[in-house]
Amino acid sequence: TATQVDLLTIGASNVNAFAGMNGGTADALGLSLTGADFALALATEKTVDPAAAKRKWTALKAEADDISFVGIEGLTIGADTLTVEINKTFTTAAPTATTTIIDFATTNLEVATGPESSMTLTMDGTEGDLLRASGNLHVNIFNFFSVDGGFAIEKKTATMTVLDTKGNADAADDVRTETQVDLLTIGASNVNAFAGMNGGSANALGLQLTGADFALA
Repeated sequence: TATQVDLLTIGASNVNAFAGMNGGTADALGLSLTGADFALALATEKTVDPAAAKRKWTALKAEADDISFVGIEGLTIGADTLTVEINKTFTTAAPTATTTIIDFATTNLEVATGPESSMTLTMDGTEGDLLRASGNLHVNIFNFFSVDGGFAIEKKTATMTVLDTKGNADAADDVRTETQVDLLTIGASNVNAFAGMNGGSANALGLQLTGADFALA
């Protein structure tokens, strides 16, 4: 349904940021973010009755060229080509009334991120409350544990087909039903990992994993 809302959007493009201590010095300790764009939309339903419960929605899309932790020698935690999408709903009514979500797939929302730049929100409302993140992850903990490869994490609402065997071996009694679920998926591609001592050197001793893919639901 088309709904009148009070809409607040906040956007930024090509942002470099730092959060931590001693930023901009050789003693910096914290999280550094480079080349980031983001679009945030906050929407509140307009109602005729000021006392009526108002539905509220929040959506965010963000991209970053590089995110890294700095300040501890030998500790590398970072990601590049990172993309994050969030589409959430909440309301001032009872929790059971929280049943709606903005469908940006039907009507895209363009958010200004600068004088001459913008990002477009396109999240599909049929996925319900959505949290999605993907990119390339780089971790090295004092050459004892390291991981490098692509990853993706997604939390959403989905419809799954559930098989009920009725507790017996007769397939004719099987019943299949479509069921709404809260779905969390975690995946990785082309992952290289090492756990042991002296990783990355000729004296490495431990377990090496190369070119691994996995999918968890």
